[in-house]
Amino acid sequence: MRLISRAALAGALACLALPTALLADAGSPASANDLRVSASAPNDWSDPPDFEALRAEYAARADFDARCAAERPLTEAFLDLQAERWSELLAITEPWTARCPVDMEAHTLRATALERLGRPEEADAHEMWARGLFEAVLASGDGQTPATAYRVVAEFEEYAMLRAFRYPPERVTDSANGVDALLVRADGEERLLYFRTLWDSSRNAAGVDDRHASN
Repeated sequence: MRLISRAALAGALACLALPTALLADAGSPASANDLRVSASAPNDWSDPPDFEALRAEYAARADFDARCAAERPLTEAFLDLQAERWSELLAITEPWTARCPVDMEAHTLRATALERLGRPEEADAHEMWARGLFEAVLASGDGQTPATAYRVVAEFEEYAMLRAFRYPPERVTDSANGVDALLVRADGEERLLYFRTLWDSSRNAAGVDDRHASN
């Protein structure tokens, strides 16, 4: 499986009605001013990191939920994308990518805005980040069984992967022992994809994340 192009993903997002199942991970709408820029954000997006190591570093942070999940402005960004408000989309994604550089959809949306505003080199850099993050998830498993589940930084990355695959989610069929089983429609057929949230246990050990403490 390969990540679709930024143009195709932008089209997929624009064509979606974004039902509740897809927006469950989006977070509350937030303005660009609501998202503080991280002092640790990369100075040069054209310099690719070790994406697997970067995902591990951010997911293990005590402030990961606050930085990456709680204020994820996907709904607002989608509306700007749909209306072709490229400058507004650029303004939203600048602090978003700086605050949470491991969010592949933030990079895809920023790349789309940059391309439409005639800044192709910057667009290519963010597309490279989106692809690198996507491929890091792909390398973590095959999603076919709980034992070989894709390992994601958080629930929102599960839905980001489904959008990249262009697999409409039907429902979450099970969630146990840190593994989510999502029923999706792929090539006209229903199938299960499994995802495991990678670093919940380390954040739980630090007392900063108890989302799966009972599992």
